Amino acid sequence: MVMTALRDGASGGILKFFLLGILALAAGGLIFTDMGGFFRGGITSTDVAKAGNRNISVQQFDRTLRATLQRFGLSPQQAWKIGYVNEILKGEMRASLMEQEAVNLGVVVSDRIIAENIQDMIAPMIQPGQSPSVVLDQVLRSRGMSEQQMVGALRRDMNVNFVSNTMQSGFLPVSDILVKDVAAYERETRDLSFIVFKHSDIKDVEPADEDKLMEFYETTKETYAIPEMRKVTAVIIDNAKIRDTIEVADEELKAIYDRTIENYKVGERRNIEQVILSDAEQAEQVAAQVRDGKSLTDAVQDVSGNTTDLIPARDVERTALLDELQAPVFEAEAKDILGPIETALGNHVVVVNAVKPAETTPFEKVKDNIKHEMLETRVLDAQYDLAASVDDFLAAGEAPEVIKEELGVETQSFPFASTVGIGENGQPVYNTAFGQDMTTVIGEINQLNEGEASQIMDLSDGRQVAFIIDEIKPKSYVPFEDVKTGLEKRYIEDSQREINLRAVKSLLDAAKTDESTLAELAKTNGKSVQKIETITRQDQAKGPLNKLNIMNVYKAQPYTLFSMELKDGAAIAIVTEIDLPEDIEEETAQSTESAIRQAQQKEAYDMYVGALTNKFSTNINHRLLESVYGPESQQY
Repeated sequence: MVMTALRDGASGGILKFFLLGILALAAGGLIFTDMGGFFRGGITSTDVAKAGNRNISVQQFDRTLRATLQRFGLSPQQAWKIGYVNEILKGEMRASLMEQEAVNLGVVVSDRIIAENIQDMIAPMIQPGQSPSVVLDQVLRSRGMSEQQMVGALRRDMNVNFVSNTMQSGFLPVSDILVKDVAAYERETRDLSFIVFKHSDIKDVEPADEDKLMEFYETTKETYAIPEMRKVTAVIIDNAKIRDTIEVADEELKAIYDRTIENYKVGERRNIEQVILSDAEQAEQVAAQVRDGKSLTDAVQDVSGNTTDLIPARDVERTALLDELQAPVFEAEAKDILGPIETALGNHVVVVNAVKPAETTPFEKVKDNIKHEMLETRVLDAQYDLAASVDDFLAAGEAPEVIKEELGVETQSFPFASTVGIGENGQPVYNTAFGQDMTTVIGEINQLNEGEASQIMDLSDGRQVAFIIDEIKPKSYVPFEDVKTGLEKRYIEDSQREINLRAVKSLLDAAKTDESTLAELAKTNGKSVQKIETITRQDQAKGPLNKLNIMNVYKAQPYTLFSMELKDGAAIAIVTEIDLPEDIEEETAQSTESAIRQAQQKEAYDMYVGALTNKFSTNINHRLLESVYGPESQQY
């Protein structure tokens, strides 16, 4: 176990020093970047893509893909259908190319900065009485990573973000004229006049005979499909119940404490607060004001106008400080004011609030932490031992009731459900039992054949589950005779729509030839002219118009007749008025300028990635992707 090794000192080196030594120390005000892309890994075998000199293995990509899709509630197969699998892969390739370019540019993130960022990441997760190392271990376990893998992934993302952010910065101010024109375009309004021809006004449609109805049924057969249905039984391992069976004696806890006493020794510390300013003169002014009795916060605010560069008070050990700060800070007395001291980061002004001697944390104070850590370790070990036993029983073809009796696990039977998890009653089947994991569960179930059992999978709530397919009802169709009456109605409605659309097109063509007005068309056809004013591009619906109709209005040539299909009919329409605002409010101008700048940055990013793609060779193994995630794929 990772934490056992850390406690016993079985593994050491510079990495462990940074992760656990600096973990509890000052972060120095550095900003922690997004964790969404950190947790990647896997053993390379077959590759799904090549980006420059890096190959992306199918195992590595699958972990990233499933972690991403879980946030959107999609299975890999659903994501494949909408093209999202390829988009995620291209994102991984872009990140790899930018990482390689960062290396070429000499961008290097130090171990110290990475360790400080990890400390920032886990700080909100630490509960009262918990040690940072326990929380770090939980994060590593939940992600299935080693410390080295986390550091490597974090360094990669920080390098990529540095290059990306640098490339997207530095644009010239956006032109006021461009801002005004774009804002006016977005806020343009149009007035519309139109006459409606309802499909239902078409009478005397000839009913379909039996042969036509059958042909219509075959054409629209998928409308009457009864999807494939699966009936499953779940075998569930609940770690909460396992925890209730495990005890850790106080004597054992004390033995662990004594054996790992070095972990609970805290070196001499200083409680300091500091500010780092790029301007040496400002740093001198801050130091002078603090020596005159002002607080560091007030002095920084007075001199620089903000407290962005202020690092709040915290305890630090000597090794957590930059080399230039170590001697001054640890030779100082409580209440001393140091600086400015120049380092690579800027000019430091440091207030030493207190001197804290070295100490050893008493056993009683850390007893609960050790117990919690040991309990979690044993629960996980017991859970995975039980999971291995369940896998063995499933592989041997044992029935769920036998597994329940022999191993003491839970089983739960579910009614028939479709490939999207909907039961025969039209209600979701798995949502109550599996919550946010429902989509992943459905994807797993859909991979299995009748009588087949899945492997054990982890759930987000800590449980583990495997599924056995009890029965599969193949896809079928509602018989023709059962839907015949509805088909007759649909046939009439479809015929009315087709005839009406042709008639409206003919009327429009004739009106354009004759240069007839909308009012003349309305009078000739016994219709009334309807009007809608101030239609905007952002409108989703207005009157009988839907979003597509509104798009038609803005594509139409002003003051010229055009046609469009409505929900239950068709219309001949004309744009009668266009209003482009002359005066743009300040708030509107600012939001428009921000949107333009973001668009510029995106364009610059896309162009940069395009240049990298030309610089480094890239290739995607489409055949492998389709075999793994396509409609006919099986879980590998």
